[in-house]
Amino acid sequence: MILAGVSGVGLLIIIAALVRQALGLKAQLNMEVFRWLGNFLWILTAVYLYFLVVEFLTTTYAAHHHERSVASALLTGEYAWLFWLSVGLLAVSFISLFAQFMTRRYVLSLIVLAGVLVNLAAIGKRYLIVVTSQTHGTILPYETGTYSPTWVEYSIILGLMGLGILLYILFMKVFPIMEVEEGSQGG
Repeated sequence: MILAGVSGVGLLIIIAALVRQALGLKAQLNMEVFRWLGNFLWILTAVYLYFLVVEFLTTTYAAHHHERSVASALLTGEYAWLFWLSVGLLAVSFISLFAQFMTRRYVLSLIVLAGVLVNLAAIGKRYLIVVTSQTHGTILPYETGTYSPTWVEYSIILGLMGLGILLYILFMKVFPIMEVEEGSQGG
């Protein structure tokens, strides 16, 4: 649930920056908005990284052998590259945002980059949650195996992302996201 908050705030930062640039809303979406969102994102990222460490300490120390098999595949096995890449992206994002907080000097492009990085990490982590438990756990009654998405699955993901963007744009047309000044009512 924390990862959903991390990726949600990261996506909100990206959308706000795009809307700010596309609609010229620099006065309404000023750096104070991005400062607040960036600070919220580094806090959520720190909480998620803490829970990630606790989860792996528990799984490697006192877990059932099937859970240890999944943890081993993530930490040192065939999925380690994606796991450590995701953790690294989260760590880079955290360090970048925390450094800005400590120095009180905020850079919009770094805040947006952190939003992109946490979303890439979230995609990788969600992939690992599903795939490793099905290839190295006991969820499916099959032997240990591998998985790689097909072009159809990639197309479905891209289509869903496009649909989400379209629905968001339509929502913004119907319900303006910024306060709209009322025009003068002439006689």
